[in-house]
Amino acid sequence: MYFPLQFVNVLGCVPTEWLTAPGELKSRCVTKFERRPLIDICDRAAIEGVLRKKSNKSRLNRLKRQGDVKFRELSDYREFENRFDDIAEIFDRRQKIHNGITVFHDPLNRCFLLEYAKRHPEQIRVFTLTLDGVIIAALIAQICSDALAIDIIAFDTKY
Repeated sequence: MYFPLQFVNVLGCVPTEWLTAPGELKSRCVTKFERRPLIDICDRAAIEGVLRKKSNKSRLNRLKRQGDVKFRELSDYREFENRFDDIAEIFDRRQKIHNGITVFHDPLNRCFLLEYAKRHPEQIRVFTLTLDGVIIAALIAQICSDALAIDIIAFDTKY
């Protein structure tokens, strides 16, 4: 008896050749590969275009009425390290509500991500949305080949 196994949103660096190689697995595997990037983060105009979309624009305008809103990339490791606890707090708060877990209350998880970012700064991208200097949303992603894999999306549910 066989049970279906489905992989969705597999990173580009994950080896998949074994699925299409000649042999028994090829006849039992159905593969469908699609490149579906959400946004080209290296293109400032693309990012600004997303922020100008009507649905996002109204949210941003609502936030702007509350204070100074800034969207930026944390490109320096020290800055990421200094702001990491704020990102981890809002990420864990939401994870606890929805999944009953807290990822970064475990010091090993925190240490692993920070050490990885320190050793491989070219592979990690961190973006934050702040309201009066307070992080209300963040995205931590890993560059894999020519794509960006979103690892952590954190946002404060109060906003």
